[in-house]
Amino acid sequence: MEGAGDKLLPPGWAAEIAGQTRHGRSAVIDRAGHCPQLEQPQAVNELLLDFFEGIAQ
Repeated sequence: MEGAGDKLLPPGWAAEIAGQTRHGRSAVIDRAGHCPQLEQPQAVNELLLDFFEGIAQ
């Protein structure tokens, strides 16, 4: 996951890493910068729960 307003890393860095891993996914979190897990915890938690649910099946 990357924040849409991240000023430290270039856009697309999360997608690049996700593309190199098995079952990798990436998402861009609106209204977040470099730390989306702190800035938009609800959105991040929903994405994580969805991911874990998908791999548990």
